[in-house]
Amino acid sequence: MNFTKIAGLLALVALIAGCGNALHNGTEMDVSSVVVTGLPTATYPPGTAMVFSYCMNVSSDLWVHSTTTDFTNAKYTASVAANGSLTYTFSPPVIITDPILKFLLIDPGTNWSSMKIDKKVGGKNGGDVILDNNWGGVANPVTVKGVVSGDNVTWTIE
Repeated sequence: MNFTKIAGLLALVALIAGCGNALHNGTEMDVSSVVVTGLPTATYPPGTAMVFSYCMNVSSDLWVHSTTTDFTNAKYTASVAANGSLTYTFSPPVIITDPILKFLLIDPGTNWSSMKIDKKVGGKNGGDVILDNNWGGVANPVTVKGVVSGDNVTWTIE
């Protein structure tokens, strides 16, 4: 075998090892839930409704809050619990096929200057949450978790 054939064979083995397992299907990430803990009750009292608005198509910048049908869909709405948590459960999961998951949690009344959760909890222009797609696929749905500390939110995919 010459060097080109060996290099090609090694590349194929690396590709199969990296993408051929059940943890990485290469086509999508399925988000089954989004959970935020530690919300300040002064700003987000129990019962406060919030909408999970994600960018459904990053290249065209199409968001859930861009269309009335999606923005008012109960699938994307959850209420703050007495313990300061906010939990969205998606069945079926939200399917992400873009390289990133880009989202905000926003007030259904569009009072986004004070009722918006992104990288911050106070609606102070913290910036959209952007997480890398893990490409885990339908066999490996994920939970997106946000932990509030002061005005900042740390986001992870689990």
